[in-house]
Amino acid sequence: MFALGIALLLVGIVMRISLRLKDHYSTKNLSPRPVGQRSAAMEIIRLKSQRGFVDSGLLILSGLIIVLLTAVFN
Repeated sequence: MFALGIALLLVGIVMRISLRLKDHYSTKNLSPRPVGQRSAAMEIIRLKSQRGFVDSGLLILSGLIIVLLTAVFN
């Protein structure tokens, strides 16, 4: 059970890091566009990544809870 908690925690952290890097790369490529197109594209990127951040947060939280529960009861 401890290993499952650690695995969930690590997967959540890796997912969060990859989402942040993907967002950084996507917004970096928007600079040559006009302001209206750039702001619309940034809003789409933000909405797409918002669900990923929630999913990674849930993985991190569940992994942390499992690790803490197994640490307390062992």
